[in-house]
Amino acid sequence: MHTLRAGTLDPAAPVAEYIASSGGLFRDCSVHDFDAIRWVTGNEIAEVYALGANRGAPFFRDAG
Repeated sequence: MHTLRAGTLDPAAPVAEYIASSGGLFRDCSVHDFDAIRWVTGNEIAEVYALGANRGAPFFRDAG
């Protein structure tokens, strides 16, 4: 296997109070993508590339 893409999303934005203490969607959910990829492929993940932007509510930017 050379490349596998995975995407994480929620159907709606979480509340601001959750974002301020959660570490964000990437940190909270990507670990599940990694686990699923390892289970499906039987391989360890060798490299990860991520790209993101704040295109939502200002509280995402405010939380860093």
